[in-house]
Amino acid sequence: MMSPCPHLGSAPPPGFGHPPPHLGSDPPPPPQVLDIPSTSGVRPPHQDVVPAQDEESLSSDIPSPVHSPLAMDSTSPLHSPSSPHLPYVHELETTLMGLQAKIKEQSSRANQINVFRGEELDCALRAFARSTFDPEARIDVVFIDIEGVGEGAVDEGGPTREFCTLLMRQIQAYLIFEGPEERRTLALDSVALQKGHYKIIGQMIVVCLLQGLVSPHFLSDRLFQQVRGLPPTPASLYLVYDMGLRAKFQKIAEATTVEAAKEAVEEASEELSLMGGMRFISNLSQRDELLAAVLHHYCDGRLLEALQQ
Repeated sequence: MMSPCPHLGSAPPPGFGHPPPHLGSDPPPPPQVLDIPSTSGVRPPHQDVVPAQDEESLSSDIPSPVHSPLAMDSTSPLHSPSSPHLPYVHELETTLMGLQAKIKEQSSRANQINVFRGEELDCALRAFARSTFDPEARIDVVFIDIEGVGEGAVDEGGPTREFCTLLMRQIQAYLIFEGPEERRTLALDSVALQKGHYKIIGQMIVVCLLQGLVSPHFLSDRLFQQVRGLPPTPASLYLVYDMGLRAKFQKIAEATTVEAAKEAVEEASEELSLMGGMRFISNLSQRDELLAAVLHHYCDGRLLEALQQ
């Protein structure tokens, strides 16, 4: 019998000197994030996963998922010989097949995860942090009640897929991410960083992808580029989701005279000092350099360790 899982708590504009176009509470939609392709080594979604008699009850408990399973076939435009993404698609297919091949499906040893409904992320954090947890082994999910009694279903794929679907939704809302719901970027949480939660969340996403067939379709295009190891688009005001700080940075960017820029910098002196960006400016070019530097630090530099995890 297990005790309940503990709650873990709870999260340069295009032209300086001119108002950035379309600047508002939300940025314009970025290019569509590349879908994770299906591979010949990955089980097709919705095939022999949930017994027919359980599908109705499962669909009534789980809202329509915002995370699609692996869904890309050879007819996708991304597989077109003219697609600039084609080399990466092939690389990703190879990577996924290699990762799935490492899953010890035939091993007698599995990672058993006892899960309380509504606490999927808390239970997963505890399970993945165990020293005995093997990320290359399959997971064996058992939903249990408050008394520690299992629901009785043998995990032949259904409980794992349900768990991964629920877990991915909670990951999407977790405090290490910020920004619009469908375009999440990394947020800095010092406690989560110290506990290694960024790495653990990354492992969870891979497990959900390979064993639950649930993809993380909530990553922003910029974060997806960073995860792929590619240079991201330049940092901009749109990526500052602290509205108070964004307003101060915007005032600096929109200043049309040196005196107005100095005044705006002074108003943001406390925040700029914490970023190592408090400096004297004598012209608007120096203002542009300052703002570009602090935006890069805020959107990239301070998140480097979290991204590496």
